Amino acid sequence: MYAYIPNSNHRKGVKKMIRKILIGMMILIGAMGFTGTVSAGGISAGTSEIGLQVGSLIGDNLTDTTVSGKTPELDDDLVVGISYEYHQSSNVGWEGRLVWNGNQVTDTPTGDIDMDVWFLDLNGLYYFNPGDRAVFYLTAGLGWAWGDIDEDFTGTVNGKPATISDSDGVTFNVGGGLKYFVSGPWLLRLDARYRYVDELADPNGDNLNTGEFTAGIGYAF
Repeated sequence: MYAYIPNSNHRKGVKKMIRKILIGMMILIGAMGFTGTVSAGGISAGTSEIGLQVGSLIGDNLTDTTVSGKTPELDDDLVVGISYEYHQSSNVGWEGRLVWNGNQVTDTPTGDIDMDVWFLDLNGLYYFNPGDRAVFYLTAGLGWAWGDIDEDFTGTVNGKPATISDSDGVTFNVGGGLKYFVSGPWLLRLDARYRYVDELADPNGDNLNTGEFTAGIGYAF
């Protein structure tokens, strides 16, 4: 999948706009909890939920060796996710989630290079107190990750010329969070998880051990 964004300034503008939109929506929904009709909330068997999340991905080394004396690294940057979940029971849910990470690769021989990273996950969720308004959960899942770097970079690896391009691989995640039912079907969500990625570069791609931290909104139906 290729997502073309003209330049770094435009990318920064898009990221700021996304943050502002979601923060505004979260403030609006939070205000509904004080001014509107408040639902008891909770997770019920046979119901569904859609969600939007935004936050940050903590990066890691992109290659397993130096390139011209430097170790290219996936930076810490914005993540945006959309999700659909089906509640098999009041305690168990199954979630499909697509995540975009608008990032850059730092410490390359030619400087910083923009890179979009995508994650497609299937997650299981376990809810500890599904009947409450504030519901705590654990989650784990498996998926696929792929990168789209703006341009390949070249250098020397072990004394030989090499060109590094993007790649894809398996990803899995594990973590937990909180869903807080604000008003009617609307909810707020806080989530923190560890994410492993097989590789995003080729050749000499390294395993990435990252962290993903998001806040979001959801609608249950």
